[in-house]
Amino acid sequence: MPSEAIRTTPSWTTKQAEAFGLLSNRPRVLLYGGSQSGKTRAIVEFFVRACLTFPGLRILVVRQRRQHAKESVWHETLLGDVLPRYAGAWSPNYTDLFVSFVNGAEIWVSGTDEKERIDKVLGRGIGGVYLNEVSQISYTAYTTIRTRISQKVEGWVARLVADCNPPAPTHWVHKVFIEHIEPTDGGKLHAARYGSLLMNPADNLANLREGYLEDLDELPDAQRRRFRDGEFVQPAGAVFSEYSDIECPIEKAPDCEQYVVGVDMVTYAAVLVGFQRYTDGSRIRRKVYVVDEWQQPGTIAHEANTAIASKWGRYRYTAYIDHNLGEAGTREFDNSRLARKGPGSVDAGISELQTAMHLGDFHVVDSCSLLRYQLQNYRRDEAGVIIKEDDHLIDALRMAVYSISAGRVINVV
Repeated sequence: MPSEAIRTTPSWTTKQAEAFGLLSNRPRVLLYGGSQSGKTRAIVEFFVRACLTFPGLRILVVRQRRQHAKESVWHETLLGDVLPRYAGAWSPNYTDLFVSFVNGAEIWVSGTDEKERIDKVLGRGIGGVYLNEVSQISYTAYTTIRTRISQKVEGWVARLVADCNPPAPTHWVHKVFIEHIEPTDGGKLHAARYGSLLMNPADNLANLREGYLEDLDELPDAQRRRFRDGEFVQPAGAVFSEYSDIECPIEKAPDCEQYVVGVDMVTYAAVLVGFQRYTDGSRIRRKVYVVDEWQQPGTIAHEANTAIASKWGRYRYTAYIDHNLGEAGTREFDNSRLARKGPGSVDAGISELQTAMHLGDFHVVDSCSLLRYQLQNYRRDEAGVIIKEDDHLIDALRMAVYSISAGRVINVV
């Protein structure tokens, strides 16, 4: 993509050059693979050159969290690496996170957690989207953004580009970009419009610190295959195999008749859960809606209560706190009780969540990205024991669901 505005040409790895060619020739592209493989730099460079070539073009860069997009894409790649080579051709707006080029083109950076900001940009029309760490973005958000690529610029073909460290092969990203299947109904997509490329750290050796690959070699098998080899890996021993990040996430939860907050004490992670009864024949069942999540490592009980009450107080919830806090803990948390605990309570809570998922009665608001990730990676070891790793929001969710059911299964098949 030539342009007189380009001052210098970056030194590409062979794999980045291949990625650039793919980005130039397909309107839907996924760059996937291990960490530190040069995916983000290739995509940002492509869109910067596009903006310098096509006056008035608007590009939107999106990640699940705006703060994460600001730290990684905005600071590290866009301002820190790519744009300095084009001095005099652009100016930044640090408040709203966008870059204006001398020809009127723009690149905006945001997150799906900043809906109003994204809607403002989408409302003006965009000619391309870059979904950074797309596996963290729900399919609902993806389809919404995809349908808003509406800007018409002479000579430019609208594009949707994404990157990720590969999730499970059941994830919607694999369905769309690798299998070319519409995830919700199984329909076939136009494969010729899609392109994907595996990029791994070994392809980017010239830009890696000494010993980085050796560090990846020492990761546990599943993580090594994902972050070093770029494989779509289904976690062995997955507990919530029926959880679908295609069907379960929703944009907004409906009003519910009962709200409960579960609080895990280890990192002070909490979830707000809504329950709504409905009748199925002669049975009364409950739909479970995870409305919001909160996690703040290093805080103390009083601070956690203040944050949770400020965030969710309008829901008039009952908080079920980790039994390990003891009765003293209930004095620190408003409207709280100790979570129910006893022999088999962990498995019972898991069973109730599994049943709700099986019946289609379990939904998560798509902004709850940390919980959605944990649900997909919650697993048992070879002995059948839950692996206590990155599971604090699930612990909070399990306590909330089990406690309000008083040990009785919420839904029965």
